[in-house]
Amino acid sequence: LTYHSYAEHFVLNKESLFNIIESLRTASKSLDDYGFFIVPTIIYSLFGVEFGCHILSLLNALFIIGSCNFLYKLCEIISIDKRDILTICFLFGTLAYAIYTAAAGLKENIMMFFIVGAMFYMYKFLKKKTAVALVCTIVFSLFLCFFRTAIAAILLATFIISLFLLTFILSPVNIDSSIVKL
Repeated sequence: LTYHSYAEHFVLNKESLFNIIESLRTASKSLDDYGFFIVPTIIYSLFGVEFGCHILSLLNALFIIGSCNFLYKLCEIISIDKRDILTICFLFGTLAYAIYTAAAGLKENIMMFFIVGAMFYMYKFLKKKTAVALVCTIVFSLFLCFFRTAIAAILLATFIISLFLLTFILSPVNIDSSIVKL
């Protein structure tokens, strides 16, 4: 069954959130899949299944726009040339893959939003050490647990290793040049 089929089933049978989670656990769905079973279920509950499919596609497009926004801000604080930033964001936002997944209502755009958001806030924290950036890095990474647990673990490990390296080994002043060279 697809995410859509599960969500449609949950909405038509008026399942509670507890019953939905229990159904997913019983069906041997991993934590990785919970996020995108829950998202369409909420959308379909609010707007109905027929209209909810259109809202889900629109929501996916908004997640692409949000990802592009985070990517733009990340490139901007790394001090990449404005024209290059616009090219990067244009290519990222208009890739055939992103357009297909937005139209099909797949979870990849939501995942990308959390990945790019976590990377933006991670870099922002490593550069400025604000509590908001730290909390956002952790929250965005933890939300990824409901879409792809391995990516969340990789992001959190990268954050911890980067924090360690910048604190004890590298100079925080050189972070921009190190990132641009990568």
